[in-house]
Amino acid sequence: MTNSYAPEVQCDHSGKWYGNALRFASESEAQKNVRDLASRWTLVHNTRVVPSEDPPNYRWDDTLGLVRITGGDDKHVAPDHTATL
Repeated sequence: MTNSYAPEVQCDHSGKWYGNALRFASESEAQKNVRDLASRWTLVHNTRVVPSEDPPNYRWDDTLGLVRITGGDDKHVAPDHTATL
């Protein structure tokens, strides 16, 4: 069952996809996050979003960027502290 969406990137020519613990409620939010990451990482040559059974733990805000979901109070994650793939 899909509970969230996970961003993944390819950074080398091995064909392997790399991801982390970021999970978003919508595919659109995950796509915005992975596009933002790819714009900052020079080695990314491919991105995708995959379904996950994990609960969402982040959301994407078009103004703030990455926001961690925490027990009722969302917390903005500064760009230089962004969880990376």
